[in-house]
Amino acid sequence: MPKVKLSHISKNSPEECFAKIQKLFENDKDIRKLDANFSCEFDEDNLCGSANSKQFKAEMEINDHSDGSEVNLVISLPMHLALAKGMVKTMLTKKLEKYVG
Repeated sequence: MPKVKLSHISKNSPEECFAKIQKLFENDKDIRKLDANFSCEFDEDNLCGSANSKQFKAEMEINDHSDGSEVNLVISLPMHLALAKGMVKTMLTKKLEKYVG
């Protein structure tokens, strides 16, 4: 499966980032367009989570960073969506900037 890897630095605390990204994955209409039936699992204690669907799999972890926090996402796409990697990366980068600054 082709993978899209993103890393984003936020001035928010890791806990704030986690809460905002959890809302992003649970409520964002653009992400739901990829597959409306995906499911999410979040581990608040370890500030990580995953999303699974027929169209993609996503892994998230949030770590401390000197400026606040670092958000790392890895999105796995099926082969038939390999050409959409750039579009997915651009969309998620914009979403991270909007949600966690």
